[in-house]
Amino acid sequence: MGQTGSEIYYLKEAEVKLLLAGLGIKRWYGFFSEEAAGRMPPEAFHRVLAGLYQKGVVAWEQGDALVRQPYARMLAAMLKEKRCITMQVAGCTHPLRCCYIAGPEVVVMQKSQREHATVGLSEMSAENWLGLAGEITDSLPEDACLEFSCRNSESGECEQKIAVRQEGIRVRRIDQENASGAACIHCMQEELAVRLGELLGMEGFRADR
Repeated sequence: MGQTGSEIYYLKEAEVKLLLAGLGIKRWYGFFSEEAAGRMPPEAFHRVLAGLYQKGVVAWEQGDALVRQPYARMLAAMLKEKRCITMQVAGCTHPLRCCYIAGPEVVVMQKSQREHATVGLSEMSAENWLGLAGEITDSLPEDACLEFSCRNSESGECEQKIAVRQEGIRVRRIDQENASGAACIHCMQEELAVRLGELLGMEGFRADR
């Protein structure tokens, strides 16, 4: 289980790459190892596809490979808006998360701490995801910040950067940088989720809530 109680499903990066390729996606931001970024030779393709079948990720139906749930649902969410937000505490041991936003849902891809070239996929509501960001911020050591980078999932182009840090016990400072310039916002601890949701353009979050 993840920090929010969501089930985490582990796949090799090559397996995720193959699933995305089956949906016509050739470039994707979020892989952590160099080998996942290269072209897959035919023998590796068949080996990876067989592994997906053995794990129950895909099933054969009339000669075609069909992606089973919950993987099909998570892939659909990842491709819906093609927006990726990386989330990491600068200079700390918190794992880097690549979070794909799809309306009120978020799919989180996180590097496995135990298995090489393996990622964990989980799904959660936007509300729970923003709550997770708040919990991480509350536990930040002094002078640390939680960094967000908003990117296009296919090109990897960074569209916006946000850094959140504590200022006192209950005050949170949000530094934002995008094409329009830079801004600094202060809010109370309990307002952080709403403010982040608004700045990140997440469905259902407004500053006047």
